[in-house]
Amino acid sequence: MKILVIGASGLLAGPVIRRLDEAGFGLRLFSRNVDPSMFGKEYDTVRGDLFNRPDLEKALEGCDAVHISVAKVDERKAAEAIVDAAKQVQVRLISLVSGCTVAEENRWFPFIDNKFRAEQLVVNSGIPYLIFRIP
Repeated sequence: MKILVIGASGLLAGPVIRRLDEAGFGLRLFSRNVDPSMFGKEYDTVRGDLFNRPDLEKALEGCDAVHISVAKVDERKAAEAIVDAAKQVQVRLISLVSGCTVAEENRWFPFIDNKFRAEQLVVNSGIPYLIFRIP
């Protein structure tokens, strides 16, 4: 199984990349700033902007699953773009890093509402999913 890691140059992506690699998954790393040698090992990398559809499609090509670990972007908008593109290439699994306080009762806070809406896009995508709520 080949997994695309979106947001690969971020703080939370590093441990995920190492663990997926240790488990034997094929990986492709996607970010605006990803460098093939960032992790002390050469990986298949694609530099690009997830809001640029051709960049996202290029990154998803040949991948069976996608792991989303984005920060400092509109997460709802990012999830929408990723889910739409993932459906087109028939991705079989989506995983998403979210937050531990993401819940209906906390949606009054705009940051949480955005994460909640991103989660709901993944949940309602029709694609099997995993959501990690990090404290």
